[in-house]
Amino acid sequence: MATLQASGVPAGRTHTARTLLSDPQLRARDFFQDVVHPEGGSQPLYGPIWRFATNPGGIRGPAPVLGADNHYVLGTLLGIPPGEIAELSAAKVAY
Repeated sequence: MATLQASGVPAGRTHTARTLLSDPQLRARDFFQDVVHPEGGSQPLYGPIWRFATNPGGIRGPAPVLGADNHYVLGTLLGIPPGEIAELSAAKVAY
């Protein structure tokens, strides 16, 4: 990369997962954000590529665990009564 750049050829590094996580420029720009997942622990995730002055963006949280939104979907969206949701959960139909 340095040899090509010294000769006037635009060149950049091709990363592997290991070199990507250790790139000093990406670390300096806070490109990676550590997110704690309730089942997977702390994980570095890459953030948004672009940053805007009025809305810098970012990671809002970890991915949901299996069944995290069941009560919202079953109860609010589908209108299933709480008792029936409890029965489905007890029968392991809805976790």
